[in-house]
Amino acid sequence: MSDYYLLNDCSWSLMEADTLYLINSQEELFTYFNCVNGSPTEIDFSRQTLLLVSGRSTSGIHAIFKQLMETERNRYTFDIDITLNMTMEAPRWIEAVLISKMSDDAVISLNVNQHY
Repeated sequence: MSDYYLLNDCSWSLMEADTLYLINSQEELFTYFNCVNGSPTEIDFSRQTLLLVSGRSTSGIHAIFKQLMETERNRYTFDIDITLNMTMEAPRWIEAVLISKMSDDAVISLNVNQHY
């Protein structure tokens, strides 16, 4: 999923860097996003969970790869691999993944790796 597929014309707020947020309702979504023109794409939170992570790179970003893996029952690892380039720009980034509804007892470990 593209980072901004769900977040058209929206900017995030109150998000700590390299922290995983599990969003399970439209109300929670609006806690983290301000939308100027309209709202994010409607999500069926009865069947889906939105995972959000943001951060700031140490230089320009060439590519971002993300992968969510179930390592055992109700235990997951969310890997975000950021390939940097040599530009001076150090942008904020946000990654969003829409997945099937997670159980309340699910545990997700987050790994963010930045490299050239």
